Amino acid sequence: MIPLAARLSKSRSFCNIIAATQMKPI
Repeated sequence: MIPLAARLSKSRSFCNIIAATQMKPI
């Protein structure tokens, strides 16, 4: 079972990566 804090940090970093790729001009 994955700890809640670890899951939150992982999802947060994933969202940060998605946001970075979205903000990057094509």
